Amino acid sequence: MSDSLTSTAVAHPRLRLQPQAEVAVYEALIKWEAYANGDYQLSDIRKEVAVRVSHNEAGYALDFQTSPPELTKPEDLESLEQLALRLTRLYERVVVQVAPTGRFTALLNHGELLQAWAQLSGSIRAASQPGDEVTGTLLGFMDRQVQSPTQFLRSLEHDYLYQALLPDFYEQPLGQPGAARVRRFSNFFDKLPLCFNEQATVLPGSEAGLLALELTGTLDAQQTDVVAVRAQIAQALRLVAASGEPASAGPEVPAPHAGYRAVYVLNQATGLPVSVELTLYARAGQLFNKQYTLTLTRQ
Repeated sequence: MSDSLTSTAVAHPRLRLQPQAEVAVYEALIKWEAYANGDYQLSDIRKEVAVRVSHNEAGYALDFQTSPPELTKPEDLESLEQLALRLTRLYERVVVQVAPTGRFTALLNHGELLQAWAQLSGSIRAASQPGDEVTGTLLGFMDRQVQSPTQFLRSLEHDYLYQALLPDFYEQPLGQPGAARVRRFSNFFDKLPLCFNEQATVLPGSEAGLLALELTGTLDAQQTDVVAVRAQIAQALRLVAASGEPASAGPEVPAPHAGYRAVYVLNQATGLPVSVELTLYARAGQLFNKQYTLTLTRQ
């Protein structure tokens, strides 16, 4: 049996990360969909991510190198979206310390990021119009985030690609009945995460050397602020104003329903994914749906 896959029982394997001399390259296709009272919006993002795993005393170092994302949508990109695309250049290379379980524990290339930010923020400021308060505010927020390694590491949670590429499930028996974990998707709504009780199931019929794993989640109402989620849905439906006051007479917002599912095909020799299909959504009856879909494919 490979060193990267051990098992207390055949049905409950344990995956282990292995250092890799070669870089694992993935194509990432991301789709954001939003439907509210008949209004449908769609954004597609495509990018390439290269991952290198190396071993160190504290566990593993993971080097992520990401190509500039391509964002397409039926409407022209808004100025804020164009600015956000420019800011993604800061994340072109991120190196993190990873515990044996797969949890990110520290940022390892903070000095490099500080230099990259000085150049990037300077060029954005030089290109902005006088009195552009939106750009100034966003750059100020980003500057505070970059100065703190802890805050920058936490910002990776907002891009679900990172936790999809390296879930926190290594060195643990997979597929044990009742062994639920909490999976958190930061900022799915404005400043509001969705939290799920996640269950792993090992799928049968995998090819030799591969492990197929399904992760499913039910909403954790204790760790998710369901009342605040419902309020943001009402605002999206224009049933309340931003102040929280009723904006119009309309149907009551149904109780939100959220779901999460991911299917992994994992290389048993390296522990890294070969492919990932992930879907995350929050709905309110037939009135509202917000959905994130990620497809990762090893090149």
